[in-house]
Amino acid sequence: MNIEVETYYDHNTSRFLKYDPHYETYGIHREVWGNGVATPQDAFNFVNSLILNIITTHKLESILDLGCGVGGSLFYLAQAYSKPCYYGITISSAQVQISREISKKLNIENQYMILKGDFQKLPDDLPLIDLAFSIEAFVHATDNDTFFNEISTKMKKNGFLIVCDDFISEKAANLPINSSEKKLIELFCKGWVLGSLMSVKEIQTIADKYGYKLIENIDLTPNLRLRRNRDILISLYAIFLKPFIQFSSYFKALVGGDALQKCLIKKLVEYRFLVFQKV
Repeated sequence: MNIEVETYYDHNTSRFLKYDPHYETYGIHREVWGNGVATPQDAFNFVNSLILNIITTHKLESILDLGCGVGGSLFYLAQAYSKPCYYGITISSAQVQISREISKKLNIENQYMILKGDFQKLPDDLPLIDLAFSIEAFVHATDNDTFFNEISTKMKKNGFLIVCDDFISEKAANLPINSSEKKLIELFCKGWVLGSLMSVKEIQTIADKYGYKLIENIDLTPNLRLRRNRDILISLYAIFLKPFIQFSSYFKALVGGDALQKCLIKKLVEYRFLVFQKV
């Protein structure tokens, strides 16, 4: 990843958490209103619950969050199932510091470890992992081959890799370069500082090269609540902020988020939960 991604999260993380209506989840992720979800907090933790189910079903012992933010998913997992060793990697110094403060508050400092680093170059002393997951962080990878190669060297045989993120749809894959839809996708990528935006077929092809078989592919897009009141308000702001995104990483986040909403509504982008197993 490049320095722009680090700066983006160093500058924006405290704002993301401050304006999160459910700050207690400590997650910088989307609400997913899947089966059994009754409250917004449940919706924030829905993807975490899918991961927890895999961990408990297979009785996994070492878990790694690739692009962990301040550790919201790790906090959820550690409190729900304390047996495994939990690790996280984030490129942001600000997120590491915030994570330490929250873990003290929750009294779980000894249940996890968050390290500053790039998930495309994992620490040499990181132990072998049973399951690695990346929630809304994989899109920041600048070299997807390196991503899979790196985690492959740190994963046990039959280990699991979960990627929950945005993927370009088949509908959008062959858009004309000057189409309005293509420009909308580009605005999303620019606003959220994406390293790449892949299709499921493209990530599956790369995963196959490194011995990962796609065993589950869930489209969570229908479970997102789009165009909420706050989203409509941000969309109005985005019209005026677009010319100024080069001056503010927060303006970038708002404009990119608005573009993503429109991409999801137009079915140009899909939000998917992919489970790979190393074979």
